[in-house]
Amino acid sequence: MQPPAPGFYPADLQGQKTSTLATGPPRRGINTGTRTQEFLSGEADAAVLRRMLSTKRPVRELTIFCISMAAFKVAFDKLEECLNLKNAYFFDVDFEGEDIGTTLSVAFQSLHTLELRCINTGPGFAKDVADYIRQNKSLKDLQLLDSCGGDEGAAVLIKALAVNDTLKRFSLLRMRLSSGLLIVIAEMLATNSMLEAVNITSVCPCGKGQGVLAVGTTLVRPRIQKAGHHLA
Repeated sequence: MQPPAPGFYPADLQGQKTSTLATGPPRRGINTGTRTQEFLSGEADAAVLRRMLSTKRPVRELTIFCISMAAFKVAFDKLEECLNLKNAYFFDVDFEGEDIGTTLSVAFQSLHTLELRCINTGPGFAKDVADYIRQNKSLKDLQLLDSCGGDEGAAVLIKALAVNDTLKRFSLLRMRLSSGLLIVIAEMLATNSMLEAVNITSVCPCGKGQGVLAVGTTLVRPRIQKAGHHLA
């Protein structure tokens, strides 16, 4: 999916079902001591989104592209539960080394679908997402792309999945994970009767000048089905 041009599009709310917030990324390699205009635009748009969600409008689906941690906090930090919001998709959220905290557990308590593609996540990212998995009682589909803290972070998430009774589909995509993690996931599926499928895409270097090996695996109840290997 190609992200739209930077900006917030209130016209998307005419049907009061979908809102899209698309913010421009901060300029890379420029440090003037102040935020760029694109950065300021993102935070301003985030404030508009927060006010909109706070009015309890029936927004059911939200998609955000290229947002900074500062803008993310403006929009969602300490925001009350968005009861009408059911599907949320976040692409290229720059956490700038910080943790997500309790934001997911409060604002997104009623979600059915959550997709997170985050960069520069803090050391507690996996733990924060795991807490959300434990506390959420409505989430059915969770997808995490690009980062969860490697095997250690993935193990924290899988431990939380063992006690979750609502998720039906869980995906870890483009992660650097070891093959031994599949055993841990299979053991978790033995205790979680609600989870129907776990999708794993592990990416690892093949050696200098040999590209990257992407290994896709889908564990489906009641059998294990493995996808093919390919060079990227």
